[in-house]
Amino acid sequence: MEQLINIDVNKIEEHPNNPRKDLGDLKELTESIRQNGIMQNLTVVKNGEDKYMAVIGHRRLAAAKAAGLKEVPCVVAEMSEQQQVNIMLVENIQRNGLTVTEQAQGFQMAIDLGNSVDDLAEETGFSKSTIYHRLNIAKLNQKALKKAEDNKDFQLSISDLYILEKIKKVSDRNRILKEATDSKNLAYLANRHITEEKRNENAKKILKELKDRNLEEIPSNKYWWGYDTIKKFELDKDIEKVSLKKIKGKLFYKQVNSWLYILKEREERKAPKRSKKTEEEKMHARNRKKLNAIQDALTKDIKDFIGEMVQGKIDIVATPNEIWDALILLDVDVCYSKLQVYIYNLIYEKNINYNIEIEDDKKEELNNKISEISMERQMLALITKIPIVNNWSNEINKESASKVLKLVKVLSKSGFSLTEEQQQFLDGTLADQWKDSGHVHV
Repeated sequence: MEQLINIDVNKIEEHPNNPRKDLGDLKELTESIRQNGIMQNLTVVKNGEDKYMAVIGHRRLAAAKAAGLKEVPCVVAEMSEQQQVNIMLVENIQRNGLTVTEQAQGFQMAIDLGNSVDDLAEETGFSKSTIYHRLNIAKLNQKALKKAEDNKDFQLSISDLYILEKIKKVSDRNRILKEATDSKNLAYLANRHITEEKRNENAKKILKELKDRNLEEIPSNKYWWGYDTIKKFELDKDIEKVSLKKIKGKLFYKQVNSWLYILKEREERKAPKRSKKTEEEKMHARNRKKLNAIQDALTKDIKDFIGEMVQGKIDIVATPNEIWDALILLDVDVCYSKLQVYIYNLIYEKNINYNIEIEDDKKEELNNKISEISMERQMLALITKIPIVNNWSNEINKESASKVLKLVKVLSKSGFSLTEEQQQFLDGTLADQWKDSGHVHV
């Protein structure tokens, strides 16, 4: 039975399960209570022999204490913990007193106490879909969520949280929430992950349907020209039913970014007999070997330097925009799976090989390592493909050379420099010297 009594304010505590964590500005309410007293009673429940907990009226209680009141009028009610949470949740929602995160925590608490989504929808007036959205928010790392909410520069929005929902694993949602520097960056990271998830799911779907053909990935040491493309699938789109039953022979597959190719090995053909090489051809081959050696050394120097920067051994001086421009210029595939492989190889001191399968027991350690790396270092880690400058005619591809020089300019801010031979190679003067002396075939 409910009873209305005046209770000492020092005997009333805030309810620990109150969904509303921030009581807001109490100045106006405090002044009103100081002049007029409590106009509406509080609702409390007993919490021991001579103690109470507020269920309705947390702001009034705080304002009354601030105004210097000794007692406040209260209705002492008897209700279960579930009823207490439900009343506080409905009360605050109706008064628009809860943030989205507080709503999420409140709904989750109500669910934990035995409420159904249907019950909450009926009591609060929220649609079931909205409640499900809020419950997904409650699954996120609350410390990381609060940090983003409290950061005014982050500008976290409800749409950002809905984007995170599309990611299947909660651990991946939390990782992205921690990594993101602002709202735009969060959307970028989330959408990138969603795309990768779809790619991987579609690839698994295709290969599962073709498992009876004993498909193998083409060996990394074999070239594409040794295979014919039977069919290709765009993994970023919905995949129709796969059927290759009518095709005879052993099939292979190869995934390149957003495409998965079904391939068939070509029959070997005897190469026609060649006449002996002329002196000019021999010279051409020797010069090509020299140019290739310079290209290989240059590529290794750049990759090694970037590796040192990614590991934090060399400071990054270039701005994020300059690094991003380099990514765009080199047409880098911004893919988290490639980033994982690169960092994996740095940790375990292996050669860069994008065909490796990362062990499950190392994935958590790997993702933690990546989360510790700054966005600039992550961006640099994706620059693993350096354009080929020399061609089969021993001519310098000016467009490719220009891209490499622009990348070198970004790296030079951190101390990278070209050898004299590499500089001459990129600006074409080395090939010109050989041409003028009759040492190169052009």
